[in-house]
Amino acid sequence: MKAPEHRAFGNLSSEERCALRDLSSNFNVVSRQADKGSAVVVMDRQRYIQEGYRLLNDTSVYQRTEATVISDIERDIRQLADQLHNDDVISDDMHQYAIRVNTRPARFYLLPKDTDDFIRRIRDINVIPPGALLVTIDVVALYPSIPHTDGLQALGDFLHECHLPTKVVSGILSMTDLVLKKNTFEFNGEDQSGKPIYMHGKFPTATPQILSIPHLFLSKL
Repeated sequence: MKAPEHRAFGNLSSEERCALRDLSSNFNVVSRQADKGSAVVVMDRQRYIQEGYRLLNDTSVYQRTEATVISDIERDIRQLADQLHNDDVISDDMHQYAIRVNTRPARFYLLPKDTDDFIRRIRDINVIPPGALLVTIDVVALYPSIPHTDGLQALGDFLHECHLPTKVVSGILSMTDLVLKKNTFEFNGEDQSGKPIYMHGKFPTATPQILSIPHLFLSKL
């Protein structure tokens, strides 16, 4: 007996679908999800690229590097993966996943801030005492401001508190150290000579295991 087919029905009107197709094919704009919430922000592509270069031109955080660094990183990953596999820290599947070759570098991208977040929060405050000061604080460049050694120390302290085997903690720290030091990515396709633009940053903010380090570091302060 053939199973019934379930048809998918869209929740957009024909005008909305047409607008979505136009935005998707418009090279002059960039669509990104907001940093907070589920809103989609449509930005001018030229301004988006300019903002990206403004951040990447900070040589205290980012440096231009050569494309050959990718093969060097693959070699370092293979050596560490082989060592951890021999020490029974990672499984066969994890080892095979780690030693892939001809990988592509990550892509640097920007997430627009939801600037209405503070305004929406104070809407819930019914009474503001006389003389009260409304203050909002944002940390600028949190990730690259944390020294690698201090971030790894905070991570190591947390892992030891979890009572993990010493070789497992050592393996996790070695892998994290490699991610921190070999953070390489590309931005905006190619330069004027047709060569890919590769950059090296102090702190990879888009890597899941790295995202927890600033929280662990700040909890130790």
